[in-house]
Amino acid sequence: MGRHATIASRQASSAANRSKRFTKICHEITTATRLAGPDPVSNSRLRLALDTAKQFNMPKENVQRAIKKGQERDSNDNYEDLLYEGYGPGGSAYIVEILSDNRNRTHPEIKSFFQKAGGNLGDKNSVSWMFQQKAFCLLENQKASEEAFLNMLDLLQADDMEEDEGKYLFYFPKEILVNLNTLIQDTGFTLIESSLCYIPENSIEIPSEHLDKNNQLIQKLKDHQDVQEIFYNF
Repeated sequence: MGRHATIASRQASSAANRSKRFTKICHEITTATRLAGPDPVSNSRLRLALDTAKQFNMPKENVQRAIKKGQERDSNDNYEDLLYEGYGPGGSAYIVEILSDNRNRTHPEIKSFFQKAGGNLGDKNSVSWMFQQKAFCLLENQKASEEAFLNMLDLLQADDMEEDEGKYLFYFPKEILVNLNTLIQDTGFTLIESSLCYIPENSIEIPSEHLDKNNQLIQKLKDHQDVQEIFYNF
């Protein structure tokens, strides 16, 4: 996802990665419960995970099962969140979010994708300094007035947005995400999706001879079972 992910691409991505998202959300609910308990009032990380589960219409039994797993101290849940950074062909920079139960399997597979594309997997902070971590939300309101729209920009402290047929994609500081549902309550906007993301400080133009290889790399990453999100700067 580059600097400006379109509304259409966000919706397509959500539909295509539904099962991956369920796995990731369940893992986050379990982890949050394990770290700070099952009460979302006092556990802000769990509250955010439950909000995300609701956005994606996750069945209640899935949510309850994930919370129960978090309360079981002898759980065999070995999933871990990994963040891989690397360079693609033509100088493109990538950040790849991973959820893996076997780091020793995942790492060489992702490394191979980059190498075969003519790039390389880098060390921690090798490219992340080129990106800012922000939050985004996709909202819907078919009858939003200009005043309501401007109020939403102010509420979210948004620094970027896109509009398409009553749907609004806002980018805003990540600290606001945990209170997003409260902020948009009674505004007339309906929340479709929200999450954290990495946005490049500057986008670059890839030489045409490297574009196909970058697109092939992205497709390889998307098809990998452990890849959750991909961010890049071209």
